[in-house]
Amino acid sequence: VILGLVTDSDVTRRALAKRVNIETTAISEIMTANPTCVEATSSALDALQLMINSRFRHLPVTATQGTGPAVLHINRCLYAAITLLEQLADRAKKQAHADKQRIAETVLEVVKSGKTVGTAAVIAPLLESLTSDKAATVSTLLEAEDRSNCILESTASVRTATQVMTQTRQAIAAVDCEGRLVGILS
Repeated sequence: VILGLVTDSDVTRRALAKRVNIETTAISEIMTANPTCVEATSSALDALQLMINSRFRHLPVTATQGTGPAVLHINRCLYAAITLLEQLADRAKKQAHADKQRIAETVLEVVKSGKTVGTAAVIAPLLESLTSDKAATVSTLLEAEDRSNCILESTASVRTATQVMTQTRQAIAAVDCEGRLVGILS
């Protein structure tokens, strides 16, 4: 049984942003109690869907016979999903264009039907690129979300940055007085 989970986001939102004394505050006071968990035998795609729909970056994996408890990071799931999509794209290129388009449209419908609109907006351009000769670019992915509140001058205080991160639940781009990227807080 996993009693709780503490992530960097919990430290930022529940301790630093609220000016909690981190020297004397117990982990149990800022942790997410009774977190949602999956078993090691659970489907990786089910775990990814759970993480996307619930906006988790970390998912506890309960111990099963032969394995210990672990924490699954969304990056690992996304990497596996992207690898699968690349394999599907490679197979689709070898098939007739109609088959390729049908596969991509089916996957696209599944993604767009998800509860997390922002995620569908980011993933959709990637999947749409399967039906065209033009691959999605990083710029295409960034256009899918409003990041205007996530840019601060590098002279802003760490406190201000953590408060903005808490409100927007996004990383901060630190820029100099000329608007050039000088750092990232995540």
